[in-house]
Amino acid sequence: MLSDKIYELRRKNGLSQEQLAEKLDVSRQAVSKWENGTAVPESDKLVVMSDFFHVTTDYLLKDETVKTEEKEEKDEKRSDTAKVGLIITAVNAVLLIVFGMFRIFGGKAAEDIGASSVITLDGNAIVMIICALLSIAGMVLFLRNRRK
Repeated sequence: MLSDKIYELRRKNGLSQEQLAEKLDVSRQAVSKWENGTAVPESDKLVVMSDFFHVTTDYLLKDETVKTEEKEEKDEKRSDTAKVGLIITAVNAVLLIVFGMFRIFGGKAAEDIGASSVITLDGNAIVMIICALLSIAGMVLFLRNRRK
């Protein structure tokens, strides 16, 4: 809202209501009413105020500007989370491939296959399951948070 923006800009610049009133050639009461939302500055005062605070009149008058900035920050966070998810997925996919290659070419694979038809959860299987679950979690992060 305009009243909040005037208040925030004044405080950010370390000005009292009296000091801002002097800069804009209005009374302190006028500034107080603007900040309380009981009155609105005239257009010429808005132009002077935008020049003084180095902001656009659109920033002062439109609520959309704040929403756009918040949306951009939110999109950046989502993008970062998506990147983390993609990295997790890629790293775990590589680990699964490398681990699988060691199992296949490690020499014991043929013995393990021929010796038993029962799947056991030894240390190797647990590592593979953890890698697979992390890959799935990474992909879920990526898909949920990718930019739309």
